[in-house]
Amino acid sequence: AVRFVEEYRLGKKSAVDVALFDLMMPPPRKEVSGDLHREAIRTGEQYPIGIFLSIFATIANIPIVGLLTDTNHHYGFMPSMLNLFQKDISVMQSSSMRLNVEGMKEKPAPIKINDSFVFLSNNREWFDRKTGKKDWESFLAYMLEQR
Repeated sequence: AVRFVEEYRLGKKSAVDVALFDLMMPPPRKEVSGDLHREAIRTGEQYPIGIFLSIFATIANIPIVGLLTDTNHHYGFMPSMLNLFQKDISVMQSSSMRLNVEGMKEKPAPIKINDSFVFLSNNREWFDRKTGKKDWESFLAYMLEQR
């Protein structure tokens, strides 16, 4: 993330084809996050900054942008908003861009923002609740398939 932010600031075209973010992430380096008061960031904590990095990736025209979280929509405001946003976007877009529903699993439809296809997901198929590991490879494969 830091690389394309720095490239964008320098006016360079990004060589990045895909940007993947977790919704909840540790804060980025000071060069990216700016001058925050030292008490604003607690070591070891994660913050919902992935959504903002995703937006920045669309401004930088990264072709494919993915945001994945394992945070349950019942336990956090941001994942809950992610669910609502996905459903609203699905209704507003054409039928070819609607959410793909397989049983109780909803996979995100791509959202076109600038020159980017954006995928926002908390689909349980791409993470293991027992291990806490995310299946980034399968998420990426899905995004490449849908584009």
